Amino acid sequence: MTREHPADIEHALISVKDMPSTFYKVVAENEFNTLSRWIVPETKK
Repeated sequence: MTREHPADIEHALISVKDMPSTFYKVVAENEFNTLSRWIVPETKK
């Protein structure tokens, strides 16, 4: 999934409700920098 947002937006909410996975990778890029994070959801016990 790819989405673009203006640089002045300080947050984004992305629903993964219909895309279950054990992990997700989020990448934010701009002209000079790239930020990537691995997200591992907590498992329900």
